[in-house]
Amino acid sequence: MVPAEYRSWGVVPADWFVDAMMRHLDREYYVSFLSAAAIHGAAHQAPQTFRIVTSKPLADRDIERVRLRFTTSRYVSEMSTERVTVHTGYLTVATRETTAVDLVWRYRLGGGVSNVATVLIELGELDGEALARLAPVRGRATVRRLGWLLGRFRSDVDTHWLRVVARPEEGEPVLLTSGRRRGHLDHGWGVRINAEVEPDA
Repeated sequence: MVPAEYRSWGVVPADWFVDAMMRHLDREYYVSFLSAAAIHGAAHQAPQTFRIVTSKPLADRDIERVRLRFTTSRYVSEMSTERVTVHTGYLTVATRETTAVDLVWRYRLGGGVSNVATVLIELGELDGEALARLAPVRGRATVRRLGWLLGRFRSDVDTHWLRVVARPEEGEPVLLTSGRRRGHLDHGWGVRINAEVEPDA
């Protein structure tokens, strides 16, 4: 039975049923990317899709107006999550730190690097040590990009341990975004800045 306020949708919001669906499908999961950012109060606009990180591949699903999009990761159990209360029970959601790491890892799913920077600014308190534990799971490029973005836009976050695991002096610099290989090299993070980053005001 769909409540009256959602009858025009033909379906209840995703967060009402995702937990039960994932348990039925026997998939480890957590809500991440802009969907988690919105739950943490850091999305400029309501996301058009509901994004879920899951332990095994699942086909994307459109259920009336709800668009579920799945990203597969072998490391679901290694990322920090929390159980949040929703209308129908609970939902497993990326912590703020996991949300930040995942958005930098797959920045296109966050609307591009400028939008990711906007979300990082709005994401609230971030634990630098937790970021340094989580980011290496997503690879050194993610560590370095995250460090650079935080250094540029979140001076309140302690990035000491993130820089330690980034090892910016080792190997080739990483590109801030995939594409052209030209741009200023930030030696402090080992990142070649090959794109303009302009967060929303």
